[in-house]
Amino acid sequence: MGSYTYTIDASHDDSYFNGGLSVCYNTAAYLTVSSYTEGYPLYGALRFVNVLLAQGVKVLSAYLRLRAATDGGSVPVRIRGILQANPGAWENPNCNPDSRPVTTAFVDWSTGVLTAGAWYNTADLSAVLQEALDQGTRVSGDAVAFMLAATGGVAADFSTYDLGDHSSAPQLIISAMPRVMGFMM
Repeated sequence: MGSYTYTIDASHDDSYFNGGLSVCYNTAAYLTVSSYTEGYPLYGALRFVNVLLAQGVKVLSAYLRLRAATDGGSVPVRIRGILQANPGAWENPNCNPDSRPVTTAFVDWSTGVLTAGAWYNTADLSAVLQEALDQGTRVSGDAVAFMLAATGGVAADFSTYDLGDHSSAPQLIISAMPRVMGFMM
């Protein structure tokens, strides 16, 4: 069994997208997730590069670790994987995570009341990550990506790679083990 931690390490690997204005914020210090801002949703997008897991591995647990950028109320968030073998960075014209294919698996997570500077772990994403890893063309070292969409509540702001010294960048924490000859070890 192995444990893996991946941290966002570039501006264009975490962003948020304003669905009404079609504007990508991929160098902002905050990643905002909201179901309704000025009439349009704000989608969060995270991409972790060089993920050294592929087909043949069983994900035992996985979660995102996010640092609140501002104080805020509880926000219900739906997290889906991006269903691409090696998803590209969040850059125009491909910055909208809602325009990319997503996993059928998802997880609903309630942030709880947010306190600026505190770290929060999402609900378990193992089924979401497993579906993304099991794509036929994916290989070890490819990126994996997630879309965060609020399903109600107020806006939630999380720190990004671009905040200060990068120590507040989102993380993906995974526990996994190999499958041997079609069976779990």
